[in-house]
Amino acid sequence: MKIAVFGATGGLGQQFLKKALAKGHEIIAYVRSPKKITYSNDNLTVIEGDVFDKEKIIDSLRGTDAVLITWRMRSQKIPLFSEGTQNVIDAMKKNNVKRIIVISEYAYGEHYRNFGFIVRNFIKLYGTFAKFQQNERKQQDSIVRNSGLEWTIDRIRGLNNKESDEQLELTLEPKSKFKTIFRGTAAEKILHQFENPGDYLQKDIYF
Repeated sequence: MKIAVFGATGGLGQQFLKKALAKGHEIIAYVRSPKKITYSNDNLTVIEGDVFDKEKIIDSLRGTDAVLITWRMRSQKIPLFSEGTQNVIDAMKKNNVKRIIVISEYAYGEHYRNFGFIVRNFIKLYGTFAKFQQNERKQQDSIVRNSGLEWTIDRIRGLNNKESDEQLELTLEPKSKFKTIFRGTAAEKILHQFENPGDYLQKDIYF
């Protein structure tokens, strides 16, 4: 499979690249800072580009089978999740690419409803300081769900760099406890969804 990754220089993106390449998949890494990818692989193509450059995204997605968006929340007030996601989806349609997985979070809407009282209130407080960012995430949700593509939105509670043998179950219902997850384990679960799409299409998946 040939997968285009947006957000490939982040911790989760880097783990996904390593897992996917190890299994023989081809990767197009569309990034702002190519120097952050410090290794090479015959199946890895790194493209320097801006997510607001529509034509370059269209060119970069030629011949791909699927797309992963794994952008991190930024403090800057830029329309990354709304306009950026729309640009990627438009480029996918130009290239007849159907499959997309978007990495999102719990910290807005009803996604954190099963957490305990203290965590729920902390998230509400966070929302008062990050209204722009949360609105961007909500817009991204709407854009993805209305795209007409074969989409999955993966919602991850938190991430860490500590390897663990603990099993991670993916669910359709939000988790009841906040917990961080090893990035490598999350990357394996995301790759599994690309390789076995049937159980995950048009769904929110909770990590």
